[in-house]
Amino acid sequence: MVLADRVVNLLEEGIDVGIRISELHDSSLISQPVRHIRHVVVASPAWLRRHGTPSHPRDLLKANCVRVTDHAPTWGSFNVRGRPLRLAVSGNLEFNQNAPAVAACAAGIGPGSFFSYQVAPFVKSKQLRIILENFEPPPRPISVVYPHARLLPMRARVFIDWIRHELREFRLQEPD
Repeated sequence: MVLADRVVNLLEEGIDVGIRISELHDSSLISQPVRHIRHVVVASPAWLRRHGTPSHPRDLLKANCVRVTDHAPTWGSFNVRGRPLRLAVSGNLEFNQNAPAVAACAAGIGPGSFFSYQVAPFVKSKQLRIILENFEPPPRPISVVYPHARLLPMRARVFIDWIRHELREFRLQEPD
């Protein structure tokens, strides 16, 4: 098992099956969409008391945003009147993993951008609040991907059937 916050070349790295959270554009991989996941911006209640709640994504340009290196310098798309808006946010704290970045947001360092399942426990415990919900981009697909069906080992076929079922049934801890 390889856990990576990057796009992995399944063939080059000898991996039978992958799970991708994004659109697959012009891919030679076989893709089986399973469900969708939200991408949200969060901030701690303490940060929001000190700086106010942003009313538009551009308000984040003045904020000390917590960033993850995979997302820098932009945070992906916001949806403004049906059009994508990409922002080059800044901040003095950047991580190469999501977990410490989420913890930094919960500690009041600044707002951050994550998949909803990554922040769900913090939102549920009220350590983080989802902000700018009206500007969220469309949910991203979660897909099981693999190079080809004909030469797929039996262990991979069994795993694909199992993980598709598990992902469909599993509640991804979507924040309320």
